[in-house]
Amino acid sequence: MFTRSIQHNIDTLYLQNKNIKKISKILNLDYKKTIAYVKEKKLKEIKHLQGKNQLLYFIKEKKYTRKEISQKLQKTPEQITYLMQFYNLKSDFRTLNKERIREAVIKNYKEQPISVKEMCQKMNVSYSVINRIYSENNLKKIKSSAKHFLVLSENDFYSIINDLQYTKLSLQQIADKYNVSRQRIFQIKKNNHVKRP
Repeated sequence: MFTRSIQHNIDTLYLQNKNIKKISKILNLDYKKTIAYVKEKKLKEIKHLQGKNQLLYFIKEKKYTRKEISQKLQKTPEQITYLMQFYNLKSDFRTLNKERIREAVIKNYKEQPISVKEMCQKMNVSYSVINRIYSENNLKKIKSSAKHFLVLSENDFYSIINDLQYTKLSLQQIADKYNVSRQRIFQIKKNNHVKRP
């Protein structure tokens, strides 16, 4: 029917998700003979088995989420869901996704402890999810920005007073400069009776 090299090319193209019409056109072959060859070699079954094995590998061994699998296979998450149903494969993507989020939150918290609200913004995850992770993992809930907890050195304190007295920087600009809150700058101004220019 076909030479070995043409058979190899048909096999390769078909398993790369090229349809029979395209294969016939690319290799300049008769369409009906190409269909007969694909049926005879049971390439459709091989293609399905290959797709199923690929999904199983990503789900069972790599433990990828649906989004990660869709990126690897260059398909939409909906197509992955369809393929999972088609191959009758089961995976608990929700639990896996929750675990990934939990690991990322704990890792970020260990690098720099931040409030639940700040973690929500950083991770783009809901407040309730982050709050639950903090509670379940005994992570200390910082009530506000870490800026409030920074202790000023004596030099910084006098520099802030100097900036308040002699510059036209706003309280927020001074706060950003010394990595403290605007409220802390206001307290220093008020407690030391600093007059602004």
